Amino acid sequence: MERKDSVLEIAQAFLDHKIGAVYAAHLLYPLVLDSGVLSQDQENLIVGIVSSTDHLPMGSISELWDSTTLSLKTKQLFEADEQFSARMASVSREIMKTFV
Repeated sequence: MERKDSVLEIAQAFLDHKIGAVYAAHLLYPLVLDSGVLSQDQENLIVGIVSSTDHLPMGSISELWDSTTLSLKTKQLFEADEQFSARMASVSREIMKTFV
C-alpha cells in the first residue's frame, strides 16, 4: 500500500471514530515525518501528540501490561484523546481534502 493510501486510511478511520486521536497520531507519525505529506504545523502536531503520549499502551501492547497499571494508563489515554481530538480532526479533514 502506498504511503498516501495509508495516510488516507488512518485519517478516515479517525474521522469515522474507529480509532482515537492519539492512536491515529502514532500510526501517522512514521508515514508523515519529514515526508512533505503534511504541512509543518500539522507535522508538529503529530510529533507533539506522539511525544506526549509515547508512554501510554495502545494496540496489542496493552495486553502485556499489568491490569492495575493499564487501568490508570487507559484513563490517561482517554484524557489525551479528548485533549487532542479537535486538532487531530482538523488535520484529518485537511488530509482528506488534500489527497482525495
